[in-house]
Amino acid sequence: MKTFLAGILLFLSVDLAGVQQSSTVHHVLERSTFTAEQRLLDLAKVWSEGRFSFAYYNTIAADWDSLFQHFIPRVLAAENDYAYYLELMRFGAHLRDGHSGVFWPRSFNEVLGYPPLEIRKIEGRAVIFRCLHDTDELSRHGVRPGLEILQVDGKPVAEQIAYWRELMCASTEQARDRLAYFRILTGPRNSVVQLVVKEPGGHTRTLHLKRSEKYFGDTNLTPPQPFSTREAQKGIGYFRANVMRAPVNDAFAEYLEKAGDLRGLVIDLRYNGGGSDLISFDLISRLIDQPLPGPVYEVTAYRADRRAIKYKQEDIRTSGGPITPATGSRFTGWLVVLIGEQTHSATEGGFLSVIKNRPMTILVGEPTAGSTGQPLVFRLSTGGIGAVCSRRSLAPNGSPFVGEGFQPDVPASLTQQDLYDGQDSVLEKAFEILEKQLFSVE
Repeated sequence: MKTFLAGILLFLSVDLAGVQQSSTVHHVLERSTFTAEQRLLDLAKVWSEGRFSFAYYNTIAADWDSLFQHFIPRVLAAENDYAYYLELMRFGAHLRDGHSGVFWPRSFNEVLGYPPLEIRKIEGRAVIFRCLHDTDELSRHGVRPGLEILQVDGKPVAEQIAYWRELMCASTEQARDRLAYFRILTGPRNSVVQLVVKEPGGHTRTLHLKRSEKYFGDTNLTPPQPFSTREAQKGIGYFRANVMRAPVNDAFAEYLEKAGDLRGLVIDLRYNGGGSDLISFDLISRLIDQPLPGPVYEVTAYRADRRAIKYKQEDIRTSGGPITPATGSRFTGWLVVLIGEQTHSATEGGFLSVIKNRPMTILVGEPTAGSTGQPLVFRLSTGGIGAVCSRRSLAPNGSPFVGEGFQPDVPASLTQQDLYDGQDSVLEKAFEILEKQLFSVE
């Protein structure tokens, strides 16, 4: 949802813990300033919001109190502030929800970094997915997408993956993997990380790269561009939306206006981390000629008096629809929607849950992140923030998708060789499917 990322960025813009310009990386990561009372207060705050505000509390209720007790000695024993936040994040990760969790103070972001590389799980391996910047260092070492990472600072890459998976709060395993793999090269800012990488052909080599990027560069937060298009081929158009925000809606309307008579269309949402349900509805309105029911939103209206007499709390449902056809240019023919593990939030709840009911629509790619909702964001006394999802989102027919993700009608995944060769076999599959639908001879 739009408010999740906006809220996180708003809170992170204020560093309550503080870091002086003269502070060293060593000092920030090893200082110990939080009192035992502060540590327990923040742990209890996360527990309390989880207990009374988390929309999916029933899924964790059996373990939540015992987890709280388990983490009390852990947060008290943490040797410094940074280690304390790692424990608090581990506790929050048990919410198992992509719109919830604990986020440490900005001072840690300032002193942690990673090389300008995005790492993803490709064919079960840690593979360089893309270079975030074209730097002299990467060029000099021949670093490119498609290289598999075998070791990080002398340790098997599996150890780093397991470490970060424990810290990431996500609704599905594919979403947790994406968040964890992205962070496996993290370390002190501007330090050097040693990597052992393997080419697709099997050749291995050792690299030393500077951790030049500031931490928290999640690609959901800073897409390289909000949208892109390609010229139509054989009457098949292509529109890639990386966020669900107003410029994307405006660009899509303009694209359809200028594209003319399209016979087929690919909408690429593989790298779309969400935004606003309303923008998702606007996009849908340009893809339909009949109204479609919208998603269902559900909240539990907690009342202490009902709890006192052991009455069940009341669930309140509202609908986000119906979505009606837009005026102006629209496309109502064969549509392929590309999806993947980064397809998240409003892109799932506001777009995919609805568009699945559109005729002549095929989902292609990988399972989505399986998370959307309305986060409740709260401050912690030690400078970080917490968040719990306060609203459940359901498909228009009332069925759940959070914790599962949307499954593709046609599974398709990028390979290590695709990345190494600069190919996009998933997009090629989309065009192949549309050409078959449009041009096959009966």
